[in-house]
Amino acid sequence: MASYVDIYITDNDLTLDSSGEPMLVNDRASIAQDIKHLIRESGLMVTIIGQRSRLIVADAIQRLVLLIEEDERLVPGTIKITEPSFEGYWVQADTELFGPLGFTIGRVTTGLSQSLGDGLMLDQSGNILTDQLGNILQGQL
Repeated sequence: MASYVDIYITDNDLTLDSSGEPMLVNDRASIAQDIKHLIRESGLMVTIIGQRSRLIVADAIQRLVLLIEEDERLVPGTIKITEPSFEGYWVQADTELFGPLGFTIGRVTTGLSQSLGDGLMLDQSGNILTDQLGNILQGQL
């Protein structure tokens, strides 16, 4: 039985299955979705992506890390936000119960999907396509 269950949100709207019922995400995928929404609601990614000053970007990243660390489901001190490429920022964290999770946020504009190395797949918008067991949550891969 899942410890955490949430309604799956895609493009700021409910994601419906073929019968018109809202799809659900659970456990690690639910936590990742909650973090993604926290990041969007904080408004700090606008500063991180749009700012040229590395000092201001570093400050905004640190503030975002501290916000994410407030989530009790995450292991404190394991949250990392890095910029591996021009395409976006990589967010990584360890959950208390489900192991590591990670996803890309920001400027991702190319490619159909990205593997997170933990069974989760994201589309180019950062939406979760599969859960931690590889079950497809949305569309065709």
